[in-house]
Amino acid sequence: MEAPRYQGFELDAETALALLDWQIEMGADLPVLDAPLDRFELPARSPAAAPAPEPVSYTPL
Repeated sequence: MEAPRYQGFELDAETALALLDWQIEMGADLPVLDAPLDRFELPARSPAAAPAPEPVSYTPL
């Protein structure tokens, strides 16, 4: 059975484990998402709520 290849290089079990260990040492502790995550992006502001209408006073007849 042929060893898996990654970017043209053979990737045996020992090398794959060494690469994973290196990534953990560098701080990679979460899997890659489908889209980049900007942790510095400010959250979108929700639109301000419309002010409540003033109560209408009725004069009894």
